[in-house]
Amino acid sequence: MYVPANSRFNYPSPVVRLEAQQKSIVAPIVSDFRPLAGFIVSLMAGVLILVGGVSMLGYSSGPYTGMMGSYGGMMGGFGGGMMSGYYPMMQGFGGWFYAFAVLGIAAGILVLLGAIMMYGRPREAAMWGALVLGFSVVSFFGAGGFFIGAVLGILGGILALTWRESRPTI
Repeated sequence: MYVPANSRFNYPSPVVRLEAQQKSIVAPIVSDFRPLAGFIVSLMAGVLILVGGVSMLGYSSGPYTGMMGSYGGMMGGFGGGMMSGYYPMMQGFGGWFYAFAVLGIAAGILVLLGAIMMYGRPREAAMWGALVLGFSVVSFFGAGGFFIGAVLGILGGILALTWRESRPTI
């Protein structure tokens, strides 16, 4: 079937033109909707959890499990301080303390990853919020970012889970 070039059938309908117009106007604005509050709170939580895990690692490594059992003094020494002996009270937890420190570092890294991905992929904010929430709870075992980091992570995860992308109505 032949349609002449200047026929009314060669032009897009007004509805199609309106949709194209809306896409061109709305597209730059829609990309700016991000879970900013959840991102900022989760980012602070991730940094605190990571710093808490690294500081806990400093306590768990070193001579006789770090600061808790040094070479002399009351907390443990060569002569038999309060915390040393055949089964030292604090030195027996050295392996566990180290494992919890590594757990805190891993939780901090994953909370940071969740926060960054929450900002980078706002349509998947609920998934990244669940990741932040879960690893913030896990971080309680690894120093919890001085406790405030874990609380901020839980708050950031909840903010990300409840965030909804609100688009302007046209």
